[in-house]
Amino acid sequence: MITQEKFKELFDYDPISGRFTNRIARGSRAHVGDRAGTYHIYGYRQIQINGYVYKEHRLAWLYMYGEFPEEIDHINGIRDDNRIANLRSVTRGQNNANSEREVGIAGVRGVTWFERDQKWKAQIRLDGRCKHLGYFDTVEQAHCAYLAAADLYHGEHAIHNRPFRRRF
Repeated sequence: MITQEKFKELFDYDPISGRFTNRIARGSRAHVGDRAGTYHIYGYRQIQINGYVYKEHRLAWLYMYGEFPEEIDHINGIRDDNRIANLRSVTRGQNNANSEREVGIAGVRGVTWFERDQKWKAQIRLDGRCKHLGYFDTVEQAHCAYLAAADLYHGEHAIHNRPFRRRF
């Protein structure tokens, strides 16, 4: 695992733009001043150092704070936005609460159609398990139940209905 001191010898980081640049030439394609890193298949950016691949958001945290937290969340959900203001140290559950999910036929998060009763079902995930919130006559009612539960259980980490962007 790389240290903050060694990392700062190799790279510069602009906390406003979230971009890394090479401080030294690192091989035939990594020139001084060039943007460092490449895109990962799932939309994150990554940098290879001494045979190890690190995600840039983790390196941004290391650069600024000198440590690797267990989990880092992109507040706005954009995986390649590594501005330090967009990153926060979180638990796995908090990170999952702020993740994108497909919304299905309801078009909103936390709501599905329950065929047997011909009702809209609201549910929320807590610690990897689904918590049933009730059955409702309209999508709007079910979504309101989901939003209230998201605010109650996830607080500042709740997202209400960020559009899903397929990345792969």
